Amino acid sequence: MDSEKMLRIIRGELVETTGCTDPGGIVLAVAVATQALGQTPGDVEVVLSPEVYKNAVSVGIPGTGRRGAEQAAALGVEMAGHADEGLAIMNRVTPEKVAASLAHLEQGRVRVGYAGDCPDKLYIQARVRAGTEEALAVIQGDYDAVSRLERNGRELPLPRVVSVEPEALAETFDIEEALDALERIPMDELEFLLRAAEMNKAAASDLKELRFGGALAGMTEGLAGRHACVALGKLYTGAAVEARMCGLVRPITAIAGSGNIGIIALLGVLGAGEGLEASREELIRALAVSTVVTITVKRILTRMTNVCGCAVAGASGVAAGTVSLLGGSRARMDEAIQAVLGAFSGVVCDGAKESCAYKASATAGSAIEYAFFAVGDGVAIPPGMGVVGSTLAQTLANLGKLNEQGMREVGSCILEIIKTNQKERRP
Repeated sequence: MDSEKMLRIIRGELVETTGCTDPGGIVLAVAVATQALGQTPGDVEVVLSPEVYKNAVSVGIPGTGRRGAEQAAALGVEMAGHADEGLAIMNRVTPEKVAASLAHLEQGRVRVGYAGDCPDKLYIQARVRAGTEEALAVIQGDYDAVSRLERNGRELPLPRVVSVEPEALAETFDIEEALDALERIPMDELEFLLRAAEMNKAAASDLKELRFGGALAGMTEGLAGRHACVALGKLYTGAAVEARMCGLVRPITAIAGSGNIGIIALLGVLGAGEGLEASREELIRALAVSTVVTITVKRILTRMTNVCGCAVAGASGVAAGTVSLLGGSRARMDEAIQAVLGAFSGVVCDGAKESCAYKASATAGSAIEYAFFAVGDGVAIPPGMGVVGSTLAQTLANLGKLNEQGMREVGSCILEIIKTNQKERRP
């Protein structure tokens, strides 16, 4: 792989978003459909794939103080004027738009459900009506990829808000080749990664509003060395994910379609770098390593997974990035990634909500520890143990098999659990 292509992939896989990307995609789909309709609809009907529904049903919607897919769909009606902003659309939420969206809900204008026969695991169909007029928008393959747009049954030109063409997401690549290509990219062309990390760190700053983040902050005092690296990586990651999941209006940089993965991949390394007092150049290079490894692993898993992307893709990136900060070799990097995959490949995705902060924080901290173990202590999982193969490439192939074959029933089981929880939570 050449360096120019690698840089394009990195830039394409980083997207600014506010709030969880699943309800963000719902907001975007309804906004695009409403814009095509040209007037406020009296009826909104949204059909989701089970995987999108799972991630949208319990998570906080930024600026609303409410949760769930119905709130996202109702808000999308009011966001039609910002449909061209892609997943950054939620930066435009105002109290007035929230109040108007609540009226749509109270009047019973919004219906959201899921269908098991969707053509893609990432699928959002929004149909809006006003009298005899109707518009339809479909997002498929990625959260900002509008694949179909119609008004009264007539196809319309597709809006160009997509960050990565969905067909390009099917391309996977060897992790060693990707890292080789990364080494040939000039440092000044990667500085945007430090800005992305600083954006994500800002989302972790409201500790007075964050119970989990506040508790983590109390555990960082007086620490130095590797203990400071682990504690800061856990704090920044856990607090930023908590802020995002509970619905605070905080823009962050997503990686590989996931804001939480963007948070862990960048802030785990940022925390380790601050603990090590790394130079600016060392930090940028480590963030780039983490980003490339994260993208590589996530493409093997694909956008929608039953394996937790934070625990495996994001944490793999953190492990590799921390090895880079420690000056470790490529072999030590492989060992640290292998340790992450060997430890966390069985962590499941049970939807987006505050417990994601616990998963992200725990796995980020462990990934940093595994990097120290590999570089300083010579400790690693022996090859051929469980999902850990004789090579990293083999382990990644095993991970893909586990996700696609081994966890086929996990998604439907979790969905049933979520449905039961939803019924019990209702008054």
